[in-house]
Amino acid sequence: MKKETLRKLRTLRATPAMINRAQQDKPVCVIKKHWWDHSEYEQWQEAKYAYYLRVQCLEGFLKIAVFTTYSLQRGVIEPSFEIFINHHGDEYITRYWDNGIEKWTDTMIRNLNIIEAVDHNGRHTSQSSYLYACEQEAWINPEGKKTLHSYLGKEKSTYRRSGVIELIMQYQENCKRLKRRQAEERECARWDNALKIVPDEPKGLQNWVRRKVFKPFIFYKTGDFYGRCSACENEIPLPVKPRHNLEYKCPHCKRLSIMQNTNIMSKNLWTGNEQFQVIQQAGDVLILRAYEAREVFKYKNTTKPKIYIKEYARKIYTNGTVNDWRYGDYKNKTTRWIPATYDMLFDGYIYPKTHITLQRSGIPMILKKHMQIPLDDYIKYENEYPVLESFAKIGLFAIVVWVVNNNQRYRYGSAIDLNSRSATEALKIDKARLKRLVSMDGWIHALMWLQYEKNANTQYSDEMIRDFDDNNINPRDFVDIWAFIKWKQHSVTPIYNYLKKQQKICGRKLGDVFAMYRDYLGMAEQNKCRMDLEQVQKPKDLKAAHDHQIKLSKQEEISRQAKELKKKYKNLEKNIPCLSKYEYKDSKFMIVAPKRVEDIVAESHILGLCIHTCDFYFERINTKESFILFLRKTDHPDNPWYTLEVEPGGNIRQKRTTGDNQESDLDVAIPFLKKWQSRIVKTMNDQDKELAAEADRKRRKNYKDIRINNKRVWHGRHQGELLADVLEADFMAAI
Repeated sequence: MKKETLRKLRTLRATPAMINRAQQDKPVCVIKKHWWDHSEYEQWQEAKYAYYLRVQCLEGFLKIAVFTTYSLQRGVIEPSFEIFINHHGDEYITRYWDNGIEKWTDTMIRNLNIIEAVDHNGRHTSQSSYLYACEQEAWINPEGKKTLHSYLGKEKSTYRRSGVIELIMQYQENCKRLKRRQAEERECARWDNALKIVPDEPKGLQNWVRRKVFKPFIFYKTGDFYGRCSACENEIPLPVKPRHNLEYKCPHCKRLSIMQNTNIMSKNLWTGNEQFQVIQQAGDVLILRAYEAREVFKYKNTTKPKIYIKEYARKIYTNGTVNDWRYGDYKNKTTRWIPATYDMLFDGYIYPKTHITLQRSGIPMILKKHMQIPLDDYIKYENEYPVLESFAKIGLFAIVVWVVNNNQRYRYGSAIDLNSRSATEALKIDKARLKRLVSMDGWIHALMWLQYEKNANTQYSDEMIRDFDDNNINPRDFVDIWAFIKWKQHSVTPIYNYLKKQQKICGRKLGDVFAMYRDYLGMAEQNKCRMDLEQVQKPKDLKAAHDHQIKLSKQEEISRQAKELKKKYKNLEKNIPCLSKYEYKDSKFMIVAPKRVEDIVAESHILGLCIHTCDFYFERINTKESFILFLRKTDHPDNPWYTLEVEPGGNIRQKRTTGDNQESDLDVAIPFLKKWQSRIVKTMNDQDKELAAEADRKRRKNYKDIRINNKRVWHGRHQGELLADVLEADFMAAI
């Protein structure tokens, strides 16, 4: 609709009949009764009509003039709003005036804020409300109502009220809905046109997915000598003792499979969601497609599995630009291809039977190598660092995978200079070492060893470098070892030979042996061992020497902590020997008192408690607020079982065992603890009673402070619980 045409239409002003009706439409006082005592009260009801409408059809347009009751009562004949409707074009527009300035809007009639009125005292009130939200009605004469229905038609209203306003609202809703649908159709058509370039899926894709992507199964029946592999579909001989869910390598396709006894299967067997990628070329356009697939074997017939393949993401590379697409929900209406607003996951195996012809790219070599690498990241990094193309073409696939999969590309400092153009400059090695790196298909650790070998002007065996590379050991890991044993920095081969010998002795991986050796040397130096001796540097049994150093470290640590505690709390050595009066035992259990500070620290280390890390326990012992005692079994008096925190009057504050927990095995000892508490109560002297009363007061204050500060348990089975609740639940009062 053209605004110039609408301005020329005749203005619909208020008629005298409308003004007279509005003048008579005043608030009315109504007498009502309360429901509880039927007493009467006055209530003012607003005018019957909040606004008046005048409707005419002018030159093919429907014009609706909206007047407020208050404006008509003041004698204003100009409309507050003018709504123009073009039924043939399914469009509408509203004109209004703001401080004398003409304005246009496509706001629907229900959102027009025009409510004005006068209260029962005759004072003007301007309410911040919307036309449709008003409880009052709209007045329209019969001729106008007939014109409105004949022009718009009697459309079925979906609103809570019926009438002319609802009819206008319904028409405007339909106009909005139509425009929205047309815009969505244009948008979807534009997307579909952009995706026309995507070719059909490769014909052999489903068969390749079944053979390569899924982990295969070997199906057999009880008593059979042969089974069937789901990947290669060949009959294969079974092991001597086949077992359900046992991993077994198929002798035909050489893939690790899971054995499934069909006599045991009682339901369909589903594989997990597996991801894979397909890359295709359409002219100069490169299309990367991400899929996920699942396979199901029916337990009644495992020979005919069904594969469900779903494509969920696409990347289209055109002239240096990238367009991301995902298959997802479109405005809660349908599922289709839409532009992706976030990075989608591209991972898994790559379909290799795709012919890619690019002037500069390592993608054809990656497809030929059957690599498992996120292609979208590779393309991005290859555009940013062209040297990656050289890595792929000369066969440094492990380095390519490390660069692409490792978001922290500079995790090892400047091991690779990706901004260089040639492979030797980027890897910082010569051509001979580059050939060695390619032949061993070395990863980042192998590269670092070759770089170190070049800088040290020496040469290491390829076997040693390959072993270190497979176990994630690089030259930087040797820095501590060289510092401990005071050897020359390039003495790597003797250490490697020693580690290989210890690997045969303990039967662990080389990486685990290396970590054990480094820990052993660190503890040996901490325990003041003679690091210049050969027997210390290379013990015959590394594991036994490692365990021995752990014991020495704990004893040294216990002594150190006990010495610091004695220095900090002067009364510890005097108060702890006095705890012998609390010792007690029967045929099953016994209470043991520590003889010195070292006993408490050692007990805490052995059971994994927090006593040795929390000074307040020793502060309480120092002031005789509470003491640490040991609950043990009579037949094993030297084996730590439970540690108790006890007040002078026999109240047990805490009972803890390994890992700062309390297990169900303590239940059998509760009667013994109660009997022991009764004995303490009977043998208390006046000083003990005073200490017990003071300890009780401090405990209650401590619980109160904990609740005020909302302190909670941060680990263990009581994680998240209020600390005061846990302590009170563990508290055991003396009888």
